[in-house]
Amino acid sequence: MQKNDLPRIALISDKPVDFGGSVVSKKRMSTLLDEHVEMIPISLDVSLREADWSGRVEKFEANGRRSYRIFSADFKVDRSLSPFLGEAMLNYDLRRRSWAERLLTICREENVSAIHVYGGFEQRAFIGAYAATLLEIPLVITYIGQDLEARIFGRHLAQTVQAVQGARLITCKSEHARKIITGLLRPTCPVEIIRNSVSADVFDPHAQFEPWGDRPILGCFAEFRRVVGLDTLLQAYGKLTASGHRFTLALGGPFRENEIGYFNKLIEALPEEARVWQIGRIPHEKMLAAIQCCDITIAPSFADTSPYKVLEAMLAKVPLVGTTAGGIPDLVTHEKEGLLVPAGDSDALASAILRMHTEKDLQSRLVESAYQRVTTEFTRERELTKWISVYRNAGLCS
Repeated sequence: MQKNDLPRIALISDKPVDFGGSVVSKKRMSTLLDEHVEMIPISLDVSLREADWSGRVEKFEANGRRSYRIFSADFKVDRSLSPFLGEAMLNYDLRRRSWAERLLTICREENVSAIHVYGGFEQRAFIGAYAATLLEIPLVITYIGQDLEARIFGRHLAQTVQAVQGARLITCKSEHARKIITGLLRPTCPVEIIRNSVSADVFDPHAQFEPWGDRPILGCFAEFRRVVGLDTLLQAYGKLTASGHRFTLALGGPFRENEIGYFNKLIEALPEEARVWQIGRIPHEKMLAAIQCCDITIAPSFADTSPYKVLEAMLAKVPLVGTTAGGIPDLVTHEKEGLLVPAGDSDALASAILRMHTEKDLQSRLVESAYQRVTTEFTRERELTKWISVYRNAGLCS
């Protein structure tokens, strides 16, 4: 089948960025389905220009794909001019309406046959549902992590429920997420788990890193914010250091701007013997080499779904200590592929790190078991087979 003959799917997502698990996940999904559908990426972006209130569309080529960005004003200037205005008067709803109207226009011009919302942040899923309803085409929603966890406790719960009610297919990354969707949002369509996959061939085989300080090195890789559990890790690391254990702690990834002050205070309060390296952002293709530079990797998350940092540690054959949060137990069985502790328990985390470091036979057994599992269960072929199956069952491709 020629590319022009494939069904066209509008892929609604966040603004284009080059970092984060959601970016990797979306790119991999769309690439896997290239022979079955034509994905048209459309991002919903905020503009600082007041004149963009009705939605400004930018069309461009990205990775060989015809892509769009819809800009709509953030309206924060309204608060500056009139600080007495309440949230309801700040025109945020008008911004979302503008996104929806421009999305409708693009979908009509491109003659899309379905809309796939990848990541239900803010009201993105509802905007997709609104457009799909007026166009009378199927809607697919993929929840990837905090887009679900934060939304059910946030101010967009009603819109999330309505969007789910209008979907033909919902996918998520873990059994934990599926329980939330089916139990709280109660969709009438199938809810399918499609976990992330990992493959060695997407990483640079020539990438190398010098050790960050003296060994042993504890590595944690993420976009650092509270939900990642870095404060728990810093507390555990402080306790290990105060007890005379000498580890280097390597933090790979950016800190969220509004939270960096909180974490810097925690780092500054560590014992004098502490050795913390803030490495900054690491290109994804070099991530495997970065992980392999560590003696133990830590995934201290409070909430997660199918985290790449866990799968990549398993593939890198580096011992893993994680938490029982979200979908992590779907990937790692405690005492079989890694050690898992309750989220937020710094004492348990410190004990697990020390145990992983000192019990070499346990370490070797867990590493080999983790590598065997990740290379058989979380492969690109399995992820592709699942995506094709659910798309076909939903009538989105042949």
